[in-house]
Amino acid sequence: MLKQFIKSELNKILKTDYYGTDEQIKNEQFILNETQKLPFDGFGFEMKDRESIEEYYKRIYDGI
Repeated sequence: MLKQFIKSELNKILKTDYYGTDEQIKNEQFILNETQKLPFDGFGFEMKDRESIEEYYKRIYDGI
């Protein structure tokens, strides 16, 4: 379910002026909170320094 949600968010960000809206910010926070709980090399997924939200979503999508 989270994977499909991330895919949906990524599509919205890449194809529309959705980036920066209240809904996008709320959903970004949700994804950040949920992905930090996922096991990945003993730690949750976290954004890397200077990683764009698109790169982060793609990395999570490929990793789960």
